[in-house]
Amino acid sequence: MEEEHKTAEEQQVITLDYKGVTAGRAFSAHLFDFFSVILLGILILVGGIFTMQATPIYKDVISKQNEIQLNSHLYVQEEEDHIVMLSKQLNENNDLSYNEKNEIISNSLTYYFDDFLVNNSTITNSVVVYTNYLTNCKTNDGKAMFDIERNRLVNESIYDQEYFNAYYTLFNAYAIGYLSYVDNYVELRSAYIWCFAITILICLSLSVLILLFVVPMIFSKGKRTFGMMLNQVGYVSFDGFSPSWKRFLLHFLFQWLLIYIASIFSFLIPLFISVAMIFFGKNHQSLTDYVTGCFMVNNSQDFIYKDYQDYLRVQAIRKEAEKHPLQDNLIQNEK
Repeated sequence: MEEEHKTAEEQQVITLDYKGVTAGRAFSAHLFDFFSVILLGILILVGGIFTMQATPIYKDVISKQNEIQLNSHLYVQEEEDHIVMLSKQLNENNDLSYNEKNEIISNSLTYYFDDFLVNNSTITNSVVVYTNYLTNCKTNDGKAMFDIERNRLVNESIYDQEYFNAYYTLFNAYAIGYLSYVDNYVELRSAYIWCFAITILICLSLSVLILLFVVPMIFSKGKRTFGMMLNQVGYVSFDGFSPSWKRFLLHFLFQWLLIYIASIFSFLIPLFISVAMIFFGKNHQSLTDYVTGCFMVNNSQDFIYKDYQDYLRVQAIRKEAEKHPLQDNLIQNEK
């Protein structure tokens, strides 16, 4: 790639010759940065979740949600801040007989369908659903298990496990799902999910900011990310010099908002377009590079100059190195 720059002071044109990058090298640099962002985002997320759980908003949502779950009798409190589904607790309990488990889960379901849902939800046929389900239950050998009053029809102990299985299925297939009809429960669940979604977004945004803006800004010549350093490539703008901080800020914002954020809500379409441009574009620019006027060039042998003054300084060092060959390392340190 050949770039020209004309200075007002010298009124002369300097020619900077850069070797372009291959599609494979450009894609490799972007791919490494992408997975680096994900990895760092996960590490940040670990601390982010602990921080989120300490916020008053999250605590309030969890407190109200737990209150509804405990009042429904479908959940039990095992520890001070930990509740579990009653069906799970009973299924894992080996100290109780199936007959004892049936008594506990039956009382819970009866209260839930007959009282709790009637008084706290928008569903109007919970009692009918409960009764119809039980009256349609049959044992493995075809015997009806309940009468219309929901009383057990088969009293032999050999059927106790089958009765528990019937209650357990009703509990998980119907009862838990009907919580969505309870006042404010769906809103609380949505708030709970949004707390996690926002936390994930913030943590990934921090990861993007660190790896795709802060790190390249440290390496002022070429604005190189870790993936670009690994592949020995760097950025230049249309004038042949390293992108200015304003241009690179625009580059970062465009990449973050359009490629990362917008792709989440548009089936990854911007991301696929960007990858296609890397492989099929003339200069193997990504969509972000193309819009912001940045070019990825081979930095394995060539200098990328910060600006014209940097160019003059390096030329002076080169001339000095020609006089003193042992000082060639000065040139290498300028890369």
